[in-house]
Amino acid sequence: MHISLAELTAQLEDVESVLELEKAKAADIIPIAAQLLAPEKLALIKFLVSNLELV
Repeated sequence: MHISLAELTAQLEDVESVLELEKAKAADIIPIAAQLLAPEKLALIKFLVSNLELV
């Protein structure tokens, strides 16, 4: 299976868009989680969200 650079770039942009949406959703959830979760679980969620970057 061969894929062109343009197709690969488009797929990467799609993945980046999904990650940005997921980060935005997580940012909305964190304040709610802060009220409901134990501090160590909240710290874990913040850590995971901060690492949703593409390498």
